Amino acid sequence: MKGKLATACLVLLASLAACGGGGDEEDEDDLGEEPEDNSGGGIWEGTYRIDGQTDSRAAFVLATEEGEFVLVATGHRIFFGSATASGNSFSGTGSSYLLGAPPGGQSATIAGTVAADGSLSGSYSLPGESGTFNLVPQDFVYERGASLARLAGVYSVPPNPQGFTVTASINSDGVFTINFSTAEGCMVNGTVQVVHPEFNYYRWSGNQSSCNAPTDGPVRGFMYLGDMPPGRDNYVRIFIQTQSQTAGTWLGP
Repeated sequence: MKGKLATACLVLLASLAACGGGGDEEDEDDLGEEPEDNSGGGIWEGTYRIDGQTDSRAAFVLATEEGEFVLVATGHRIFFGSATASGNSFSGTGSSYLLGAPPGGQSATIAGTVAADGSLSGSYSLPGESGTFNLVPQDFVYERGASLARLAGVYSVPPNPQGFTVTASINSDGVFTINFSTAEGCMVNGTVQVVHPEFNYYRWSGNQSSCNAPTDGPVRGFMYLGDMPPGRDNYVRIFIQTQSQTAGTWLGP
């Protein structure tokens, strides 16, 4: 199994946090097939702004072919939900989780429009907060395809101010482990699978244990591979949600 080192920031379900940096080599083959033109999924990156504030922050979205989405307002919130499109408009509902906060999601809605170039402009709303986002499509990432051979590797985060490291080890058969170097031995064990070979996202399920958190137990989510120049496919973003939908977080740059 080829080793990989990825820059990453993590807010664990138990409100842990880590940051670090790295890079890696490219995979040899692009195993993805040419995608269908009518794909409803994608990966977008851009900014969001909380209503009433002047500063914009980084944001990104993964939308699946099945209509599910994950929206990350970095350093602030993560949204898991489902959305539908009509013409150049989209809307969706889901749950929002405040990163680093105790477990407990809030119902949230999103809505917006899709420009001719695929860019998304929209807004989100939940009790006590609303905001806007503007995102640019990353088709060159989403349409490169997916395979377990490409995903396999070891992705690590150097020590953070709290003193622990995070290592995600993914095997070519889809079995993976995320280890946190905490005194409790916090970890996530699971299995990841390719959803559509032509699109760069993966679905996974597993179990979180020994994290000294009420969210220990069944977890699930998505992954996708991204690029950290000058390499390619050298970091992984992992989206994590408890199956009871009481908490959510993400691992990645």
